[in-house]
Amino acid sequence: MSSRSLTIVCALALVALTGCSALGRKVNQALPEFIRSDPGKEEKERLAILRRGVIEVTPEQKAAQKAAFDVAKAAYDAKDFEEAAELFEEFVEDFPASEYDEAARYLWVEASFLDEEYSTCFSACKSYALNHAISNRSRDVEERAFLSGREYIEGRQSAFFGIFSNVGRGIEILKWVVSTFPNSVRAADSQWLLARHYLEEEDWETAVPNFDLLAKNYSNSEWYPIARYNQAYCRYRRVKGDFYDPAINREARSYVDAYLKDFPNGEWRTQAQEMAVWLERTAAERLYNIADWYEGMGKAYSARYYYLKLVKDWPNSDAAARAKVRIAALVDAVPDVSEEQLALEERRAAAQRGDGPASRASTAETRPETRAAEGPR
Repeated sequence: MSSRSLTIVCALALVALTGCSALGRKVNQALPEFIRSDPGKEEKERLAILRRGVIEVTPEQKAAQKAAFDVAKAAYDAKDFEEAAELFEEFVEDFPASEYDEAARYLWVEASFLDEEYSTCFSACKSYALNHAISNRSRDVEERAFLSGREYIEGRQSAFFGIFSNVGRGIEILKWVVSTFPNSVRAADSQWLLARHYLEEEDWETAVPNFDLLAKNYSNSEWYPIARYNQAYCRYRRVKGDFYDPAINREARSYVDAYLKDFPNGEWRTQAQEMAVWLERTAAERLYNIADWYEGMGKAYSARYYYLKLVKDWPNSDAAARAKVRIAALVDAVPDVSEEQLALEERRAAAQRGDGPASRASTAETRPETRAAEGPR
């Protein structure tokens, strides 16, 4: 079989596949336009945009378009928003290149929102933004999308008689607002709602990048001070005690210190100071536990090394006071390993401390009742 014949056979097989399943639809969209069996809804809308300025409409077609638009508009004016939303959705599907397109898509957004069908409203918002990216109605569309997303993420739009949450839909909508209107006030508000959601869920790993994005991209918004504090707070909550990665502790301390420096009269300064004290105590206790573990293993010189390091790094801590007592007791310790080797063993000790100081009390048990800054609702 020639290469040309093989190409034709493969193309025909792909065309057959596109008509039989959801997978087929995805494959169909990946095909060159000339062999697609169905261009798909979004592709149709893009084509309609191109056709809008080219296609010729007969007087009869124009009259039909006006009549259909007037019927939908009459339902909207009569405040029958459910009927109006259905009619406007049908209109933009039936007449994608009409002169009434922008008004119809906008009124579809409005009618579905006023009917409290927020998922449909989001679909209408996406359709409007795709077809009319530059418009004096864009801010209104953005507002409707934001309010719809807020309804979902704040738990007021549950599914199946309130049994299941629709929060995921709110997250999807608010992320769309941020990506579609990145320089707007509602983009900042949407990013705040996303970050606050993860904060309330105590999903620190997801909350951290969301507050980072809020602080980085919206430094002129009302959410900037609260974002800076919660950048520190979420990192503080990731620190689980004395026996975990010290890099997490250092990162948390750096963000707490930055907040205290940049907001000397900040609303959450007291809480930040409490976090700083706890993080420093945790870092000091970690060194004390390492030294104590070495001492328990009979490695007096290694233990003394860490006690001395503790006193140097955290001289005002309670752990440092205890370490000074142990240093005096180990003054005659004979070197059992080089300091370079000790540094290497320190990295290995984290894995071994599960059999050693992990059995002792962790400072995580004495974490202060510091709270996140949740802001206004």
